[in-house]
Amino acid sequence: MQAKEQKENRVKKSYGSTQDLETAATVFKFAADHTTVEWKLDVYDDNGTRTAVVATDRDPYGVDNGVYAQNKLSVKGEKVIDIHSHLPGGTKGGAGNDFNLAKPQRKNAVYMKDNRVSTDKKGMIYEYIKNASRVNSIRVYDATDLLQYIKRK
Repeated sequence: MQAKEQKENRVKKSYGSTQDLETAATVFKFAADHTTVEWKLDVYDDNGTRTAVVATDRDPYGVDNGVYAQNKLSVKGEKVIDIHSHLPGGTKGGAGNDFNLAKPQRKNAVYMKDNRVSTDKKGMIYEYIKNASRVNSIRVYDATDLLQYIKRK
């Protein structure tokens, strides 16, 4: 996985890319589960070649839409998967500007780690669209579940 770190306007951004989707899923899930900041996992398709970008702005309340990391890493292709994490207590699905960025031709989703509340599931992916915060919920017990979600059409 190619990884970089850059300080821009006092925001320390960390990002990396790989064509190994399993590695990307593992890194994203581990980071989202073990830190107190939001993370991003985008997958780009360039004529059948998929490249994943994992990124963070080290901010508990948001993460860049991924274009910055895509450009800095020279990743080509159309974004087909757009996932970011929310911390426990955050919105289970899209919120705020997420709706403006949601595109119908890709998967738009929020990942939330297990918050240890018995009524909630282990880890969850909450898909959203331009005008609905939660249209589908998928359990994510481990990185393999996340990888299967990424690979599913």
